[in-house]
Amino acid sequence: MNHELFKLIDSLTDDVTIVAIITAIASVVTVRMNVRRSMTDQTFKLEKQFEKLDEKLIKVREENQDQKVQLLRIQLQHAIEHNYGMKVVGEIYRKYRLEGGNSYMEDIVNQYFVREEKKQLLQIEKEKEDENIRY
Repeated sequence: MNHELFKLIDSLTDDVTIVAIITAIASVVTVRMNVRRSMTDQTFKLEKQFEKLDEKLIKVREENQDQKVQLLRIQLQHAIEHNYGMKVVGEIYRKYRLEGGNSYMEDIVNQYFVREEKKQLLQIEKEKEDENIRY
């Protein structure tokens, strides 16, 4: 009888140990799943925050680009008004177009170049006349 009781206690102990192991494994799995779910939620929140930051960065870059174009347009108008010369005006206009400036200034720049070329031609003709008068 003692032997049978020992076997019964031993089998119950084995069953309790197995149940304890299964419970521990289930607890670990549950904790891991909760951690993963929490990490997934945090990752999702971070991704949303990054998307918002990207949108803000895009807006700031667009505003910066617009400001660059406006500044170049102002510089171009200033250079034309104060007659900085065709080389300077041409360089500013080239930058203006490269930065995305529209054709708004194209007519103004072309008129400036035509006017300056006429001035140069008149200056050359005047110099030739002055040279002819001397001789």
